[in-house]
Amino acid sequence: IAFVREPLSWTASVAQEHVKHGWNLDDLIEREMPLAARLYERLATLQEVFGEPNVRTVRYEDAPGGDIVGYFAKIARLSTERIGVPIRTNLSLS
Repeated sequence: IAFVREPLSWTASVAQEHVKHGWNLDDLIEREMPLAARLYERLATLQEVFGEPNVRTVRYEDAPGGDIVGYFAKIARLSTERIGVPIRTNLSLS
C-alpha cells in the first residue's frame, strides 16, 4: 500500500516542516523537489518488486481524520484492536 499525497497539500506540509526547522525556500527546492519528481519512479519500483497487482496506491487525504495507521490497517485488513487512538504529533503552524 503506497500512500500518495495531493501535490499542493504535500508541498505545503513539507514547506511548513522546513520553516519549523529554520530552513528556507532554497533548501526546500534543493532537498525535496528531486524526491517529489521521482514519485512515479518509486511507484514503478514497488510494482517491479511486488508485482503491479500487489501494489495499491491510496490518497493520503482519504484517511478518515488523518489516521493513516488506522486507514492502512483497514485497507490491509489488519486488526485495529491494539492501535488505539491516533496521536497527532505533526502540529500545524497555524
